[in-house]
Order: sequence, then C-alpha cells, then structure tokens
Amino acid sequence: MTIDHASAVPPYRQLAGILRDQIASGELAPGAMVPSVKRLRQEYGVAETTARKAVALLRAEGLVETVMGWGTFVAKDLASGEVTGRSVSFPTGRAALTRHALTCGNGKCAAAG
Repeated sequence: MTIDHASAVPPYRQLAGILRDQIASGELAPGAMVPSVKRLRQEYGVAETTARKAVALLRAEGLVETVMGWGTFVAKDLASGEVTGRSVSFPTGRAALTRHALTCGNGKCAAAG
C-alpha cells in the first residue's frame, strides 16, 4: 500500500491504517517489532512527524507498546483477540486490553512475570 498525499485522510491516519491491517493479518504478529520511524519514512515516503503520529495513534488504540531503548512492538495481548478496524475484540468478551510489563530481546517482547 502507498500513502495518497492528495487524499482527505491525513497521511498519519493512512499509515496507521496500513500498520493496523498488517497487525490484523498477522503480518505483524503479537510481540513483533514494528518498523522504526526511519524505516517507515523511507518505505512510505512520509515525514518523521507523520510516522511518529501514526505509531502514537496505534499506541493510543492499544495495538502497540513502545519500550524505551528497544523499539515499538505489537501488543502481546492481541494474541487472544482479533483486530477489527480501530479496536480489538476478544472471543471471550473481554472489553479491554490488559497491560503487562514487557521483557524484550532478540527483536521480540513478552509479558514479564
């Protein structure tokens, strides 16, 4: 997918949508590292601010978590649910994501404890 700079949808929302689709399809699996801001800039031809805003939007939606010094990772909690649009639905009816401390290494993060 590409970013349509002529679209009425802001580029950061388009980029967030692309990443959201990759999470929903499993291309970016729970615990997987999300591409860096630099890589997103290069791959999609967007400004650094655009890439940062897209990742921040996904973070606000609970789809990704950022670990200082390591990077941004797809939330592990998504393993028990499915991404639908801008929310995460759980087959068991859980209404909200449970936050966990993360332990990271080798490009993957896992819930600590």
